Amino acid sequence: MEKTLRHPTTEHLPAASGNTLIALVGLSVVFLLINALFAAAKSGEIFTEQNFLYCSLIFYGAATAMYLAYAVTGIERYVNVASVATIVGLAASTLAAAHRWYLTGH
Repeated sequence: MEKTLRHPTTEHLPAASGNTLIALVGLSVVFLLINALFAAAKSGEIFTEQNFLYCSLIFYGAATAMYLAYAVTGIERYVNVASVATIVGLAASTLAAAHRWYLTGH
């Protein structure tokens, strides 16, 4: 008897919508910001240059994760979320610079 080879078939899965990664990155940002807020409330100084820079670091990290996810998956929503996170990070960095400028007496 002759054996015939069957070609394997693959199941095509629908494209992911990207909600899971956006939710995980969002929850991570919220957790880190709340953690920083509790530490700042404990010391008594909330609006400091260090806190603004920490917030910018958190948002830049979130933007980096979303840009990397876009590079891997190609889902456009990741770029939109990453752009917003970058703008918020830039605003926090600008607030840190303005705070330092104010404290030095300019």
